[in-house]
Amino acid sequence: MNVNWRAISPANNSLAVLSAACEGNGYHLEITDGPLPDITCYSLNSINERFYRDEIAGADCITIVGGPHASACYREVAEYADYVVVGEGEYTLPALLAAIEEG
Repeated sequence: MNVNWRAISPANNSLAVLSAACEGNGYHLEITDGPLPDITCYSLNSINERFYRDEIAGADCITIVGGPHASACYREVAEYADYVVVGEGEYTLPALLAAIEEG
């Protein structure tokens, strides 16, 4: 299963933490400049969310959105993302990837 990480400059700390957590569970995050199959993950804050909303909504892949905005406004984010991670993602994201992979 291909798991991609949307390159968003303020989310570098998120990438480092989540990449380590995912790799420890057998998933490698590939950095990308846009949504790619099978899964693309986003970490959004309330400032950059508006720039990525349409991209996520129109993505032809599974989208997972986390970050401060997703935690604060999860109902809103659930309207355009396939999955929303609320709170710290280092445990949730690998478990979610496993659940998606298992079907």
